[in-house]
Amino acid sequence: GFCYDMTPQFDSSFKTMDLGSCSAPYSFQVRITELMPDTKYYYRSFAENLDGLSYSNEILEFTTSSMPSLPEVETGTVTDISSNSASISGDLISLGNFPSVKNYGHIWRAGEIPDLNDYDGIADQGESNELKEFTSMMTSLTHGTEYYVRAYAVNQIGTSYGDVVRFTTEA
Repeated sequence: GFCYDMTPQFDSSFKTMDLGSCSAPYSFQVRITELMPDTKYYYRSFAENLDGLSYSNEILEFTTSSMPSLPEVETGTVTDISSNSASISGDLISLGNFPSVKNYGHIWRAGEIPDLNDYDGIADQGESNELKEFTSMMTSLTHGTEYYVRAYAVNQIGTSYGDVVRFTTEA
């Protein structure tokens, strides 16, 4: 079988994949499950017979891939508020372990918290393969109205939102 561990010393915490008995030499392979994401593991083979237990001399290694994660975005501050427009900042702080986000920006809604299924306005910044600060202009707003706005980012596994910020346009 194989034994594996997160350290090359194979102390008392290592795990084994025992493949049972055999009567002749043969090649074998196993699929190890329930490993931690983004973790380096060390492994080697072993065999046991009547004379005892022996391990391969060579210790090999592999690193598991990261689990997919959502992007992270922060909603900034509303500035330059007028009767029909305002500006809002944001910060794309993580792509979510993908090479890019499909799109990001701000969404807003009068009187209620917006999401990408229900909003009054959107300022989509498009795709990005880099972390960045950004600013969106909210236009065609109604005077004297309370709005809720937040940043958003979308990657291959879903959408994440920043905190909701409230502001009221001038009368």
